[in-house]
Amino acid sequence: MRVLFLSVQRNLNIIGLRYIHECALEAGHDARFLFLNRFNDGGEPALEALRAFVGEFDPGIVGLSLTAHDSPPVRSLTGLLKQWFPALPVIWGGIYPTTEPEASLEFADYICRGEGEEMMVELLDALEHGRPVDDIANLGFKRDGEIRLNPLRPLVTDLDRFPILGPLPSMGYIQSKVAVEPVTLGHLKKYSLFRGTIYRILVSRGCPMHCHYCANSFLMRLYPDWGLRWRSVENVIRELEQAIKIHPAIKFVTFADDCVFSMKLDLMREFCREYKARVNRPFAAKATPAHISRERVDLMVDAGLAWANVGLQDGNDRVCKEVYGRPIPVAQFEKAAQILSEYPVAAYYDLILNNPFATREEDVQTAELLARIPRPFFPQALSLTFFQGTQIRERALKECPEQVVDPETKDMYRSVYRPEDELKIIASVLHRPLWRALLARFKKAPDSGLTRALVRMAGFYSRMVLFPLLFFRLLVRSQRNSLWTAVKLLPYVVDTRLISNFDLLHNTKDSTEE
Repeated sequence: MRVLFLSVQRNLNIIGLRYIHECALEAGHDARFLFLNRFNDGGEPALEALRAFVGEFDPGIVGLSLTAHDSPPVRSLTGLLKQWFPALPVIWGGIYPTTEPEASLEFADYICRGEGEEMMVELLDALEHGRPVDDIANLGFKRDGEIRLNPLRPLVTDLDRFPILGPLPSMGYIQSKVAVEPVTLGHLKKYSLFRGTIYRILVSRGCPMHCHYCANSFLMRLYPDWGLRWRSVENVIRELEQAIKIHPAIKFVTFADDCVFSMKLDLMREFCREYKARVNRPFAAKATPAHISRERVDLMVDAGLAWANVGLQDGNDRVCKEVYGRPIPVAQFEKAAQILSEYPVAAYYDLILNNPFATREEDVQTAELLARIPRPFFPQALSLTFFQGTQIRERALKECPEQVVDPETKDMYRSVYRPEDELKIIASVLHRPLWRALLARFKKAPDSGLTRALVRMAGFYSRMVLFPLLFFRLLVRSQRNSLWTAVKLLPYVVDTRLISNFDLLHNTKDSTEE
């Protein structure tokens, strides 16, 4: 069966859809993967080249994976495919059709809810041999105008059964300008963050948290046994060894998992020992404050931990627990920040802004927390987005519907300006005497025009002067405080996306996050 998988995400570091593609290949199907990372940028000539490529390959089905952010271009692309090839079926998968199956089936012939590797192989087998698809688990479709959502299959617990990925997909293509051509490491260097020197990998599925703003809260209701599942250490290390052999320019590894630090200690010890001996590249990993301890950080730093991303979200216990569903005390975050400050690790802390359920006093408490924890660290600011299927969206629709912006069009990396949120951001870099004076002014007259102007000025100065300096300081720290190593890395890490990462110009970030 010929099947074409398409990705419209701006970055080439795709993981989920590539697993499905590799599973289709392993099952004996003629599967191709096409990056459309600049879809619609090339105009009519690019569309004609795309049409010619699809027509020449003549797939029996096309598959796309999407988030809410990706849904507008995916709808557009699906419409074009239906216009060009009316009989060609299209299937959507990913978190958007999982949470919004009815809306997705207005455009796609089929949808996949939940995990898609086994479902897709079963669907391809059925289509190839002319068998009915009515009872394929995880599949959704319309029949006689009625939507049918088949039951879900059990979660895959043995993640090692899936093929090992590499830097680029097998049978992979890209439309970088007009022509569709085989994808190469040169494309990876051109279109991926840090010029293709980062290798992005998943070693688990699931998350130890079920935060109200995250799709995990929806998946927990969808799957009663939703929880963490891990690949074996040997399986992970073999993927990394293979990736480095294919692409020796890989300088860093980033673990895309929600919380690598939640490994059981025995597994972490084995992982760190094998990683240090066989991979030996600096890496980035995510954690919750509850999983930061000196024992765990000791192990990870010895193995190569260079960047640690820890979720704070808010500096008020009520907001964390009641609004976000994160029962981690702020004091525990402070302890985690203190521990990380004692190691040569670049720390960046997730922070949610534009929260309509927090009071101004609670926002000030968050700013004060960020001002007193050890520097340097980077505040990874995200604007609260009410994604489909999340508990916080349900609450917002009841209590403040005017605050619910369509997540398809909202850029969660761009915050709505509020001086109380700006104070949180600049608390990480602004000279402390100046910040304290600004905070005192805000507490005295928060709504005055002068206060807002002063906060804006401080924010502009922080973004244009202090944050670039902070970036370099963290880069040095991530390289075990080696100034010379950090300088040598600058050609790889300084490009136009750096401006986006640090929100210097309030511009849009790639839809795949590093």
